Amino acid sequence: MRLADFYTFVEHEFGREQGPWLLHSHVLMDYGRTPAQLIADGVEPRDIWWALCKEHDVPEERWYGPDE
Repeated sequence: MRLADFYTFVEHEFGREQGPWLLHSHVLMDYGRTPAQLIADGVEPRDIWWALCKEHDVPEERWYGPDE
């Protein structure tokens, strides 16, 4: 997953206000770090996205991004 797609998916699923907040404030249980920290560490954005989806009970049919 490209990083640009990751940000698009986050904004689409969580909104313009909450999406960025989650990236910088929410600590993912599987990693013990925020998504922003994981991105800086070089973790694959797809893995971060799926972890966010799992923790926030996003239905699996939306894990692959918005239908456009």
